[in-house]
Amino acid sequence: MNSIQTLFFDGLEIEIHRKKVKHIYLKLDKITAKPIVVASNRVDQKLIQAFIQSKLDWIKKHQTFILSRKIHPPKKYVSGEFHSFFGKEYELKIEFIQGISSFTIINNCFLLKTKPDTETDKIQWLIERFYREQLNKEIPLLIAKWEPLMKVRVNEFGIKKMKTKWGTCNILAKRIWLNLELAKRPYQCLEYVAVHEMVHLLERNHTPRFHAFMTQFLPNWKESKLILNERRID
Repeated sequence: MNSIQTLFFDGLEIEIHRKKVKHIYLKLDKITAKPIVVASNRVDQKLIQAFIQSKLDWIKKHQTFILSRKIHPPKKYVSGEFHSFFGKEYELKIEFIQGISSFTIINNCFLLKTKPDTETDKIQWLIERFYREQLNKEIPLLIAKWEPLMKVRVNEFGIKKMKTKWGTCNILAKRIWLNLELAKRPYQCLEYVAVHEMVHLLERNHTPRFHAFMTQFLPNWKESKLILNERRID
């Protein structure tokens, strides 16, 4: 039977989730950073405490990281605001013109030329179109780089907004989808997610074998994952 109890250990409030699982494992709530230990009902409480004791340094390190993350307010899409592109910040400058809208990067600025009556939604759409265009250039290069190294074949890729995932993989169709938000993160994060989804063509689930493939292909994948999740998906 599943159950949840609270354990206070070394000044930490820890949730113990009893479930039908084979191993003890630990995770932190992505928002509150509260430690959660998942274990079988058959695991002795003293063993759980010993497990927590062995993970204290890891818990405190990652709690500090999670709680120090910057949660950015929603964008207003006005001049003077900063927007990210592959991990670098660019100031948005909007110039009003009579004619066709255009978007370019000049002198570390996002320069948007558009009509005076352009609504916020259209400005957001123009910036996101730029992000999509850049990803459509970079993703095929990454796929071409990794297909021969991994000995897999990606038949198709797509880009879309996703609220809770950075990417998905349709194993049967050999199709991967990547989150539009990846255009804002450092380039290594884009590569990490692309490789992650392609590894699913070798191993469906997040098993030890899956993680072994990740380490084989991208030895620094854990670092990239931490950078990627510096803040929640907006």
